[in-house]
Amino acid sequence: MKLEELDTLHRDRDQLVHRARSLAAVDDIQPRIMKAASGFERLREVTPDMFEDISDEELAKFDKFLVEMDEIARKQDEILGEIQVSHNCPGSQCRDSVTIFCADSRQTIPGL
Repeated sequence: MKLEELDTLHRDRDQLVHRARSLAAVDDIQPRIMKAASGFERLREVTPDMFEDISDEELAKFDKFLVEMDEIARKQDEILGEIQVSHNCPGSQCRDSVTIFCADSRQTIPGL
């Protein structure tokens, strides 16, 4: 059933967010920044843009979560489209109802 697939995607999304938050909680880039800053000690002023390459490298660790989230969103849109077609819902009215269901699985789905 399509609603069960949406519920599975909702759980997958929650797990993905949890994994990303867990990585962020233990990810400490301060040692890399301090090491790079020690190389700049001759300069009078150290600015954040001097560490942009380190920031980009460190943020790249989270790219996999963005890719997975995009895939979940694509699958959700596909399923919602199938639900709309199968129930002849008028445009966004059906989509909004199902999206509300995905955001809070305790709510009912009007019109279905």
